[in-house]
Amino acid sequence: MNVRKRLFVILLCLLFVAVLGFIISIITQVKFDRKKMDAFFKHIENNDMGLGSISIFQNGNEVYHNQIGFAEFETGRKNNKNTLFRIGSVSKSFTAVVIMQLVRENKLSLETKLSDYFPEIKNSENITIRNLLEHKSGIFNFTSDKTFSEWKHLPASKNDLIKRISSYEPIFEAGDKQDYSDSNYTLLGFIAEMIDNNSLENILRKRIINPAVLNNTFTINNSKSHYNIAKSYYKRDEWIPAVEVHESILTGFANIISSPFDLNKYFYNFFHGRLVPDELLAEMIPMEDMFGLGIAYIPFYEKLGYGNQGYVDAFQATTIYFPIEQVTITFMSNGNVINHDDVIIGALSIYFGREYEFPEF
Repeated sequence: MNVRKRLFVILLCLLFVAVLGFIISIITQVKFDRKKMDAFFKHIENNDMGLGSISIFQNGNEVYHNQIGFAEFETGRKNNKNTLFRIGSVSKSFTAVVIMQLVRENKLSLETKLSDYFPEIKNSENITIRNLLEHKSGIFNFTSDKTFSEWKHLPASKNDLIKRISSYEPIFEAGDKQDYSDSNYTLLGFIAEMIDNNSLENILRKRIINPAVLNNTFTINNSKSHYNIAKSYYKRDEWIPAVEVHESILTGFANIISSPFDLNKYFYNFFHGRLVPDELLAEMIPMEDMFGLGIAYIPFYEKLGYGNQGYVDAFQATTIYFPIEQVTITFMSNGNVINHDDVIIGALSIYFGREYEFPEF
């Protein structure tokens, strides 16, 4: 299928899904078992199995939120609705939106070569912006380096990161297959800075955070003085603080801190064409692979879902948008014993009225 026909098919599908979702959401507003949802999260909290915060939107409005556990054990501060969490790789969707806005402004194209910006990267003359966005570049994931734990807490300059990424040999030829790599989005973040002649922090605020009115979304660099930031913990006999990756290393792929409410609002704006136009939104949606351009395919049983998931330190975040049902869910955790995905499955099962029994610990 050629590109023009593919775009037409995707746009037609998006239009159909949007209209169908609007009709369904008006006819059948989801009436979920709120008491069971509350009991589910209380069950996790009472058994000391997790820390975090959840928000669920229906038709762009919040219909449920809950918080469990502590944001900071040392001070006794508990998680609340506006607690901020590192969102890990969910940040990639923000970087992807910036890149697509630059494409819309004809400042680069999806077929622009990486060698135009970083010729020192091996095989860069064959790697396109599209390859970077959809994890088909063949560039080794620098956070998978066996030595990463030794230097992840130390500051790194742009030159340090480029030098490190340049040192790796390609793991496959560009476009041959899909393999997740944080290196791709580090490079995309730096490319955005070069084109916009600004820091990625300022670019994100100008292009996404302010227009979408995300009041509790910041880059990690710009959030240090905020009073309501969670720390992350691993559970041993007790909760132990995680060693945090230095924010300078996270540029482009995991550099954002936010709340579940704000991420739901962001993804609702994104999927309703308020951040990129429909024709570019269609380019970003995954069709054949798990990962599109900054967006992943995340189904729930028979339900079609798109979003992203992230992990950094002991933080985890998942946001999924269901276009037919017009439902958006975000769960962020700053420490889990129960599997993070199992919390999402439990919450969605209760929300959509599926049979569900609480896990035994």
